[in-house]
Amino acid sequence: MTTIENPLNITNNVTAEVNTVWPIVYREVLEIGSAASNVAVCTLWTHRKSVARKFDLSEYALIGNLYGVEGVSPMLRNIYANPRIRYIVLWGNDLSGSGDALTEFMRDGVDATCKTPSGKVQIEPEIGVEAADHLRAHVELRDLPV
Repeated sequence: MTTIENPLNITNNVTAEVNTVWPIVYREVLEIGSAASNVAVCTLWTHRKSVARKFDLSEYALIGNLYGVEGVSPMLRNIYANPRIRYIVLWGNDLSGSGDALTEFMRDGVDATCKTPSGKVQIEPEIGVEAADHLRAHVELRDLPV
């Protein structure tokens, strides 16, 4: 087994309170790592368990797939519910354009209708523009080659 030795050069030193029931959505289909980590890994279409085996549990808070743009809102809810998360790592095969859509959201945000400029992503209105902008200001997206 090959482990990835801190591929992002990220220090897990954020101290913040996390909701005691976290992740708050789709917990059963996520690989949960360390509550102390500030890294979420998005594997897109790549099998999340195979990616999880490449990391030490202490290096990530969670690992999950993003099969389509509809998954962006649940992803945002989980990240927003854990104020320790400061990095989203994209690492996997993007078969549906969901990685590109997440990248556009993180780069350009959403308008008053909660849509990205291209219209590819529409976040749930309950999340709202203000919360989306707050997340974008405090969480960095890093795209790693597969």
